[in-house]
Amino acid sequence: MVCSICKETGHTAPSCNGQYITEWTERLRSLLITGYNNTAENDTAVKLWAQTATFNGPTLRRLLNNLNGVLYDKVRFVGRKLFNPEPKTKREFEYLITNFVRPTYQEQLMNERREVARFNSMKKKGSVDIPPPALTQQQQREKDFQRQIERQRQLRQLLSRQRQIRENDSQQQVERERQQQLKVQRLQQIIRQQQYFNTTQEQLINVLKIRLDKVEAKIKFQMVDDDADFFKEKDCTCCMNPLSQNNTFAFGCDHVICAECAPKVIKMKCPNCPTCRTQISTIKFTRNIPSITYNTLYSSI
Repeated sequence: MVCSICKETGHTAPSCNGQYITEWTERLRSLLITGYNNTAENDTAVKLWAQTATFNGPTLRRLLNNLNGVLYDKVRFVGRKLFNPEPKTKREFEYLITNFVRPTYQEQLMNERREVARFNSMKKKGSVDIPPPALTQQQQREKDFQRQIERQRQLRQLLSRQRQIRENDSQQQVERERQQQLKVQRLQQIIRQQQYFNTTQEQLINVLKIRLDKVEAKIKFQMVDDDADFFKEKDCTCCMNPLSQNNTFAFGCDHVICAECAPKVIKMKCPNCPTCRTQISTIKFTRNIPSITYNTLYSSI
């Protein structure tokens, strides 16, 4: 490893004790500790160095660390107030050093003693928080490592929530599409049922028309004169009861039947003449048939 301050190997910037660090640490102590090698030449040199020198962040942190760990009389060390909070950049450090005015020894001593007394009084009353001890490098690395783990955990949680939201949106989209397909299928089923009903209804109407046409074409009623030859029969061929013109019907084959037997023959599955077995296509009657008898026979077809 190479130090970024002195460019030597074997150590890093946080532990560097090279000539540059040692020299300017001592000069800054002479500037900031009241009564410790204070000279006007040193003060001017330090302020000029702060304005003109070029150094990086590790150099600044190493200098501040050496100043915070000074073992001299801390009552006279004003750097604790001057560097609280610590400057983060070279510009801030330059501003503090350039505008620094060292208090006199007596003034500094009295201020520090009053500050210590006030702090002890507040500490006894419990109204002041004792600052925690400074962390070592190992503890700081562990703390940074734990912070990094926590950030990674939060990032994983965020990614997991985003993935879950996308999955939920995808599932909702799939469910909406499925519901839409079900609606389309139900509508198509209703249309098919309606078409089937219309087709069935049309078929039924056609069948009824065909049957009606067949019935009308199969059996026809025909009025004949009263002196027709087939009315000369005296008895019904089915029940053998006597016949008259007001209770007699004749088929197309000129065989006669009474008004009581005619509906029974017409209602048979295959209506044929009971005498010659000819299919009945015509029913003959005279004007002497009562309307009730005629309607009874006609309704039986």
